[in-house]
Amino acid sequence: MIWLAGWPLLVITLFVDEPYREQFIAGQTILCSLYPNTHNFHAATAVFVLFYFTHPYTHTQLIHATVLQHVIVACAVASHYVVPKFNSSIWILSAWSLRWLATASIFDTPFRTCIKCALFACVSQGPWRSACGMKWVWLLFTHELAWVLLPVQILYEVYSGKKTNPLDIV
Repeated sequence: MIWLAGWPLLVITLFVDEPYREQFIAGQTILCSLYPNTHNFHAATAVFVLFYFTHPYTHTQLIHATVLQHVIVACAVASHYVVPKFNSSIWILSAWSLRWLATASIFDTPFRTCIKCALFACVSQGPWRSACGMKWVWLLFTHELAWVLLPVQILYEVYSGKKTNPLDIV
């Protein structure tokens, strides 16, 4: 039931124009408040709200801005493993970099964003998920070429948590 209520409203938001887009996003945030337990569509809603309020009107097509955006997102993902106490700071930097670098907007390419949302929903439901899928939100921020790192991160998630005692084999 939660999936049926949470994701369709986000997908519809991609395809409607103003002023209806703002109303759908407002409805989605109200829906999120009705489900106090965190779900992966809560994180996606936060990304949509972020993109809505920081929507760059002109996009930077410069290669250095795109590369820098991917470096910032890679640092955000790595911070989950290397320095977890700075997770909040690095994700806030990632959010601001969307505005400063103006490299992407999820509302300009709705079909690509639908694919990104579907992958995010699938990955954040797996056994390697975090509490609300926050470490997987980079799938919505980056270009699809960055997804080559996805199998590496999933393998790390699966095998890093399974420390076995050698005596358990016997």
